[in-house]
Amino acid sequence: MRISVIGAGAMGCLYGAYLSTKNEVCLIVHKKEQADAINKEGIAMMENGKEFLFNIPAYTTGDDVGHVDLIIVAVKSTATESAIKENLSLVADDTLVMTIQNGAGNDEEIAKYVDGRRVIVGTTSHNSVSLGVGKFQHAGTGMTTIGSTHASMENVILLASVLKESGIEAVVSENINKVIWSKLILNTTINTFATLMDCKVNCILKSDYAWDYIKMVVREVVQVAELDGVHFEYEEALEWVHKTCIAIGNGYPSMLQDRRNKRLTEIDKINGTVVRKAEKYGIEVPCNRLIVDMVHCLEELY
Repeated sequence: MRISVIGAGAMGCLYGAYLSTKNEVCLIVHKKEQADAINKEGIAMMENGKEFLFNIPAYTTGDDVGHVDLIIVAVKSTATESAIKENLSLVADDTLVMTIQNGAGNDEEIAKYVDGRRVIVGTTSHNSVSLGVGKFQHAGTGMTTIGSTHASMENVILLASVLKESGIEAVVSENINKVIWSKLILNTTINTFATLMDCKVNCILKSDYAWDYIKMVVREVVQVAELDGVHFEYEEALEWVHKTCIAIGNGYPSMLQDRRNKRLTEIDKINGTVVRKAEKYGIEVPCNRLIVDMVHCLEELY
């Protein structure tokens, strides 16, 4: 399968590396110096104390690639629409497009330019930390869950098989909205706490104050999800956050990596989604609203 990964950050490089073992893969990056560095040095993955190298070509535009079978969108959610719009030359009539981004609504932005029946939503529990251009630490493994609100299950199952053949654990969900909300529960809590505190994920489990933060945020998210048609048991949601903190351990979430590199974060697609949905349904979510404001304050202080 011919695959283009748009975005060569930690997660884009991770999926590109694994998929390249069984497929023809290229990366689409924004800057020429990034493409030059990747084409010269390759992709380097640190995993379990070892370095693995992958020779994956990189380009700054899909015009140099042409039509592909699969596009994986791995840019920051703030750049979703421009990433697709600027690389429509990759898209053929039967091209599948999968987002593995944080937050909610990315599939809707992609569907403005690509037939929604070919757009697939993916969420991942992998933790990947950037170590520089084309270099990353695979800090935690996990499941990739995929599904769609419009695409045929045949296409979703096909994509799951492609992922599995490349060593990426994948499962198909027929209720992708619940999957999206499940990932939001993790991102609104783990991602934001580690970002605000500038700490590793497992620090959350070392402080009662930190866990109180988690409980307040989860309670609000579960309430909004219920109004949006997705049910979660509060205690089960907390347990899932707890298990994820253990699984990621010493890893750093993507939003903290953005903070340390003085980049704009995806907060508006994460806790901001909860705030917007809460406004739609007429309820208050003061914890999530405060988190959005605090992260934006950090951005202003760069």
